Amino acid sequence: MIEPYAAVAFPTNTSSKSKEFPKIGLGGGLQLGVRGGKTGAFFVDVNYIHYLGDVVMANTNQSFMYPTAATYNHFVVGLGIGYKIGFVNRNKE
Repeated sequence: MIEPYAAVAFPTNTSSKSKEFPKIGLGGGLQLGVRGGKTGAFFVDVNYIHYLGDVVMANTNQSFMYPTAATYNHFVVGLGIGYKIGFVNRNKE
């Protein structure tokens, strides 16, 4: 099986050192799978999420007075490997 998908992310736990963090991230991924036994499948999942807006971090190094904050883009590249099972089986026709 090959399953592409879209994703929306809402961060709930961000660094206490960040002044601002984007509220939403958008991305997508691709899941590749093969049958593994009678009820399950082995899969590999690759995804990418880019957060909309900049992360603003406070200046933590006191020897540098300028700039007072650093900004950067935030994104996540994920890789998942696993085994999944179904709880409801379809009828074979």
